[in-house]
Amino acid sequence: AATVTPRSASATGKGSDPYAHLSPEDRNRLEAELAHTEAHYGALLRKAMELPQPQQDEESAKIRNCFNTKQSTTRRKYGVKLRERRTKAEIEAERERLITAPPEENLGRRQDASASQDGSVPVG
Repeated sequence: AATVTPRSASATGKGSDPYAHLSPEDRNRLEAELAHTEAHYGALLRKAMELPQPQQDEESAKIRNCFNTKQSTTRRKYGVKLRERRTKAEIEAERERLITAPPEENLGRRQDASASQDGSVPVG
């Protein structure tokens, strides 16, 4: 029989929070970095949407890949491992923010969303 440690039990639980191990300061830093990344790549993606069609598809695919990689490395830096897939609604909301919102609005929306998820008020 496999030995179940408290860490493995919580990691496999359906409702486990991958951010639970972060201090409030680290959580705020992570969210700020992710918001900055989203604003940066969102601006690049909006600029790519102005290109002619064949170039647009190629450039937007490159930008999305870079964005996803940057998010992953940023989470890894803070020890966050996502084991569950995001819902289609979460993915669609992120896509809408990247394409439509100016960078200043991306920062506010991401912090507002995180505050509503954990009940804390974002700093800065």
